[in-house]
Amino acid sequence: MEKLLLSESDPYMYYWLASLVPIFDRGEIQNQLMQKNKWAFDFLPNSFFETTGAEEIGFVSFNFLKFFEKAVKRLQEKLLPLSIKTAANLDSRVIVSDVMLKFHLNDRRAHFREEWKKLYEAYGAG
Repeated sequence: MEKLLLSESDPYMYYWLASLVPIFDRGEIQNQLMQKNKWAFDFLPNSFFETTGAEEIGFVSFNFLKFFEKAVKRLQEKLLPLSIKTAANLDSRVIVSDVMLKFHLNDRRAHFREEWKKLYEAYGAG
């Protein structure tokens, strides 16, 4: 996730990562995500994450879908709106890859960063 950070700072991303709560966690994904993104907790040193008890649902298996995955992927890519296709992978707003789908044509993180800076300074923290 670090490669998606805005260039100066990205408070939105730090808080977003720190507040994630999984509802389904197959194979300790939450722990892996947090271990690989420890940099976010450097920005928020008093934050922590807890495992929520989300577990893999034993009787549900999606392995049969792997057979159809490539065909469905091609179909999904064809159905994407032109605006998403055009903006895909140009920057961190729209990401379309095998490991991430992110469709934020209007990524407002820079706006939130500026508002956060104003509040930070207004409270004498900056």
